[in-house]
Amino acid sequence: MVRVSFFQISLNKKEPVYYTGEVVAGRIKFKISERFRINQVKVIALGDSYSCWRDNKVSYPHYVVHFKQEIVIMSRKLNQEAYLEPGDYDYPFQVTLPSDLPPSYQHPEARTRYSFIGFIDSPWTTNVYTIRSYSMLKNFDLNTNPTLRRSREQTSSGETGCCCSGTLTATLTVRKSAFVPGEMAVCDIKVENQSSRTLFVPWITLCQQLVMTSNGKLTERFIDLNRMMLNRKLKGKSNEIIYDVGFRVPATCPSLSTSTVAAFQVNYFIRTVIGPKRCGNQLELKVPVTIGTIPFNENKTGIKFRYDKAVRRATKSSTPGTLKHPNENYNGAILTSDLDTFEPLYPYY
Repeated sequence: MVRVSFFQISLNKKEPVYYTGEVVAGRIKFKISERFRINQVKVIALGDSYSCWRDNKVSYPHYVVHFKQEIVIMSRKLNQEAYLEPGDYDYPFQVTLPSDLPPSYQHPEARTRYSFIGFIDSPWTTNVYTIRSYSMLKNFDLNTNPTLRRSREQTSSGETGCCCSGTLTATLTVRKSAFVPGEMAVCDIKVENQSSRTLFVPWITLCQQLVMTSNGKLTERFIDLNRMMLNRKLKGKSNEIIYDVGFRVPATCPSLSTSTVAAFQVNYFIRTVIGPKRCGNQLELKVPVTIGTIPFNENKTGIKFRYDKAVRRATKSSTPGTLKHPNENYNGAILTSDLDTFEPLYPYY
């Protein structure tokens, strides 16, 4: 686009992380090299969620707009013409974010995204766009629910199978039910092995569960965020307890229920398996946990944290921006956009 040689949106924070209810301030800047006629110059603040998966070659999309607000920078008056003259333009804008927005989230098949879209609408030439994304967070203070301080456990039993079979009973105990990214999750694993087989506890992991719904159909996706290898050997005909199994919770999206975001929900659980190394049955143990944004505070103030990108396990379609809704097929030229590179940030303590 020759007539618009520069078009960009800047925000008032170096790290573009905002919270629900906060005022976002920014500037829209553009450089015009040749006079041309316009209808409008505006900034569109958009927050939406989109999920789409395939089953038996059928697509199941689900799209929700959380908020949309237009800020008109300049506009032609009724029955009058408006022109942009050559030169540099710089206009401030601000938006107050609603208080009930879900946090940013990104997955190859689902995402919640927030962005500002700069738009120059011209009747005589191609429309021009610039897009600037930012991270949205809603504070999830673990201190507001004291029950999350309690431990949580799951016990399961089964036959080890194959030769030398016997009953295996195991309990996975998580010492509290909620964490924030950067915190240590500490667990204990109790095993009662009544078979004569040697059993193994190969790993333990924090698993993210993505639940998507569309047209009455439901599907799930599971992502291991930080599998920690244990390779613990358990003798036959023995009872053992593996104490203090700990790992650090990575940067990730806080827990999301369907009441928070209509397009999908995000749950977490700590998971491990126990069983023979080869032939035989494995026992799966998984304990639901909650991920928040503000940690339990034992009379401490000024707890430091930083913002980090979420941990993502690489897949063929896991690059940022690969999931696009049909609404994102803009009718015009996009001069600058971070849709294909932006990744949300989350607090990490």
